[in-house]
Amino acid sequence: MGTMRMVWVVSRLGLAAALFVPAEARSQSADPVRASQIEAEAARLHQQPATWADAASLYLAAAALRQHEDPQARQDLFLAANLQYQLGDLPAAVAALESAGTRALSGGDSVFATQMFANAAGLGEHERRLRSRVADLSGAAARQRGRS
Repeated sequence: MGTMRMVWVVSRLGLAAALFVPAEARSQSADPVRASQIEAEAARLHQQPATWADAASLYLAAAALRQHEDPQARQDLFLAANLQYQLGDLPAAVAALESAGTRALSGGDSVFATQMFANAAGLGEHERRLRSRVADLSGAAARQRGRS
């Protein structure tokens, strides 16, 4: 093999190794057994509205312990997003949905990814409509006070 060909092969192998290291690093930090334990506790807390914030945090923690492409991590993020939405934390809900969509894309599930991104966009639009309505009502209240 010529010198130029050898340099080309070595450079390609180096590039390939560099691209795959992050995926392997994520795999090494995955702990699905611990994630399952956390999910069980989150499911228990999910039953009572008073503990939904804790349940959402646990679902996020469980997702972080799973491989990036793991479908259960997507489900954990979706559950966390639903709880965060119910608690009124729309930015956190949108972030969890976006993360679920990104993970779905990594795992090759474009249908689930589309659903998650559509849900995130819907929540964002909902928040914009509510802010607009608050502004309109504030303006109407100010005008009404001005007439009194």
